[in-house]
Amino acid sequence: MRNLREADKTFGELTASEMHASRNQLLRMVQSESFPAECEALRNDRPLPTSSKIVRFQPFCEHNLIRLGGRLQFADLSHTEKHPILLDGSHHVTHLLMRHTHIQLHHLGVRVVLSHLRHEFWFLRARQNIKKILGTCLPCKITSNARGQEVEAPLPAECVNPLCPLQ
Repeated sequence: MRNLREADKTFGELTASEMHASRNQLLRMVQSESFPAECEALRNDRPLPTSSKIVRFQPFCEHNLIRLGGRLQFADLSHTEKHPILLDGSHHVTHLLMRHTHIQLHHLGVRVVLSHLRHEFWFLRARQNIKKILGTCLPCKITSNARGQEVEAPLPAECVNPLCPLQ
């Protein structure tokens, strides 16, 4: 973004801080598309609408990202695990994140993918969306297909009939 806005262009690899800032910007965009009224209310320190689908999670805004409040504040966990970033599970970017995690974990199942993602994120309807993504994964479909069962040929008569041993 800086290269687009400024005349002084920078070249080379992206730094870790640039990657982190772009990731957070992408997450803010996803949240503002998924929860526009909630984002506006939380950024202006107003109460959430009662019809909101995230009001039961006691969300709060930190660095313009909506995070879960909740009951884990006294747990011996990191801040990101206590207060994960709230995302809508049906957004396209979250589908890409779920698919990437599934591939990164070598095509493991729904529970493992969900457990890995929950260290940092909380998705609405997560299990349902992960199942949908795993249902479209071609390597997983191939490995879970039923194998064909071959009919075995009959054994020759010499193998099944008893004979006297030769002397």
